Amino acid sequence: IPSYSTNTAVEFPIHDYIPAVFMKLFGTNEPWIFHVYILLYSIVGFFFLYLLSEKICRSKIKAALVVIFAMTSPVYVYYQGGFLPSIPSIANTLIAFYCYALYFEGGGKKWFRWALFFFTFAVLARFTYVIPFFAVLGFEMIRIIQRKAKFWPNIIGVSVSFLVVFAAQYYNSTL
Repeated sequence: IPSYSTNTAVEFPIHDYIPAVFMKLFGTNEPWIFHVYILLYSIVGFFFLYLLSEKICRSKIKAALVVIFAMTSPVYVYYQGGFLPSIPSIANTLIAFYCYALYFEGGGKKWFRWALFFFTFAVLARFTYVIPFFAVLGFEMIRIIQRKAKFWPNIIGVSVSFLVVFAAQYYNSTL
């Protein structure tokens, strides 16, 4: 029942709070700070897209073309100019994919944990990013079944990630 005391469920608003802190520091309520935050976050995401593309293609030119193609996507540019946390979630997903690629090449458990961290961070801000997260976990399950990866070393990280996401979703359902 709507009222003045009703709370509304929202996804984890970290990408609203960080620009708000900078607005407070700069003593302004102008939206340019939020836009700069989204722009910088997207540039970081594109940097990791470039690194991932270069790792896959083994070509700096092809990797640059991938980034240019992504940067000029009308949908991406549209959301980049808005106030939704979609762009930071895309960037976090790209960072997670790069970390997973490092893990997949034999870089060690720490890269899998970093991938889990960035996937979890992306899912908390925008729940629809659970899809690429589940895709990677499904791929890991296939690797475990084929005995190309081990189950127990990663179970704690995956469990913590699921616990955080489910706790956030449960909290939202109580609002």
